[in-house]
Amino acid sequence: MTPFLVAIFLGLSNFGAATTPLIEIPPMTEKEFNELISWFHQKSAPKVKKMGGELVVEKDWREDIAHASARREKNVWIVRILGGMARHPMITKDAFILTLCHELGHHLGGAPKKKDLFTTSWSSIEGQADYWASAKCFPELFENEDNSKFLSMKSIPSLVKTKCEKNHHDQRKTALCIRGALAGLSVARFYNRAQEETLPVGFQTPDKNVVKKTNYNHPLPQCRLDTHFQGSLCPIDHRIPNNQTDIYEGFCNERDGYQEGPRPGCWFKEE
Repeated sequence: MTPFLVAIFLGLSNFGAATTPLIEIPPMTEKEFNELISWFHQKSAPKVKKMGGELVVEKDWREDIAHASARREKNVWIVRILGGMARHPMITKDAFILTLCHELGHHLGGAPKKKDLFTTSWSSIEGQADYWASAKCFPELFENEDNSKFLSMKSIPSLVKTKCEKNHHDQRKTALCIRGALAGLSVARFYNRAQEETLPVGFQTPDKNVVKKTNYNHPLPQCRLDTHFQGSLCPIDHRIPNNQTDIYEGFCNERDGYQEGPRPGCWFKEE
């Protein structure tokens, strides 16, 4: 499987501005790195076990490359993450967890899945792994956290606040939606800079492209932000499972009348 290369950002005073300075935060310590991975594994392993797999999180604190990936070795389902990402001077813990969710999403995200000429892979495609990470994984991990307190010192874009309130008629779910959206922005901004895109990514500038068929490769950074945002907005309870072969089950879909929350058309084509 193609490695998922990441390093992420955060600490922003104005999420919509092209000239927003990136505020460096203290890098994650080795202790925090290990604790976050242990927490993620403890919460995620039972779900993998139900699917017939054994979750293993491989880690290497000493490696400087900002890198995460997913693979399988028989019934062992592996998520691999390196210390270079955790030590990146602009990374946040939420972005780190969302990255782990993305990699787990290759295992659990369901259809659509990667294909070659003759077979369908076990792995969900990149856009689906992003969407599952925000719609299912991130809210499950953080549902019992004090997300309102976490957000109390954050600058929240008005559009994000408005849309999360509109789609989640509950203060706790609204806060969880906002937190997930901000984590998604971190990821998208890193990729935007890494790919040397000239236009900034933002919640107010969604990707207007509409694919004629589902894109099985990595979407562009703005499209990835749109995907994480829509996953956060989807009001279908994250406890409702998705299906490994049915692309619609457990998710928000345009065909079912959802105007906000479906996978965006910049990579996904409803059949």
